[in-house]
Amino acid sequence: MAILKALSGACPILGKILGGILIAAGVIVILVSVPRWFWTGFLGVILIAGGFLIWRFFG
Repeated sequence: MAILKALSGACPILGKILGGILIAAGVIVILVSVPRWFWTGFLGVILIAGGFLIWRFFG
């Protein structure tokens, strides 16, 4: 996280891009796994939450 914080000071758009990528990956994982396995959906929720936190606080 220290690396992200250092990079966000120099280029705040990097946090937005990385957060957006994690959110998109989480959404895709949830959409693929909804009819099947619970833990893959849980992983998608974690990716979305992590992506949002990076997007919000480091972007």
